[in-house]
Amino acid sequence: MNKILLGISLILFVICCNKKNDKDDTVTLKKIAYTGNEIRTDGYYYYEYGNPINILVFFYYRNGIVLNGSSSKLSEMPNVETYYSDGTFYNSISTLKYYWGVFSVVDSVFSYEMWYPGEFEYPAYLKWGAIINDSTIHISKSKRLNGSEEKAEDMLLHFKKFSPKPDSTNNFIE
Repeated sequence: MNKILLGISLILFVICCNKKNDKDDTVTLKKIAYTGNEIRTDGYYYYEYGNPINILVFFYYRNGIVLNGSSSKLSEMPNVETYYSDGTFYNSISTLKYYWGVFSVVDSVFSYEMWYPGEFEYPAYLKWGAIINDSTIHISKSKRLNGSEEKAEDMLLHFKKFSPKPDSTNNFIE
C-alpha cells in the first residue's frame, strides 16, 4: 500500500513540475545592450532591509541582463562576495529561472523585469523607478504583467564596485 501511495505521489509531483513551465509568464522587456552611463555596471546594486540588516543584491550587465544575487545578512556579505567571485554562486543558480531577468534605461527611468517563484509557476514582475545618480536607483512601482494593477514599492538601490561579477550567461533570456 505504501509503495502505491509513493508511486502516485511521484507521478503527481512529476506532472506538477512539468506543468510549471507552461504557466510561467513571459518576460516582456526585450534584452537590449546597455550602452549608456546613467547607471554603473562594474559591480552590484544592493537594497538594505530588516533588523538585523539584510542585503538584497542585483547585478546589471552591459548585455541587458539582470541577475538576482539573492539576499543575505549584512554581516555575511564578505563570504557571499567570495561565492560571487569564485563561481560557486553562479554554478548553484545558473539553471534557476527566477534569478534572471532583463533591465532597461530610458531617459532617467530605470526598469527591470524578472521571474519570481510562485506555487506552481514563475510569474514575471516589472519594477521601475527613477535614477537618482549613477550609483543610486529608487524603485517606486511594480506590476505583474498579467493585467494586475500597479503597486507602490520603496526600494533604494545603492551601488558597490565589485569584480569579478558572476557570469551573465543563462538559458532563459534570448
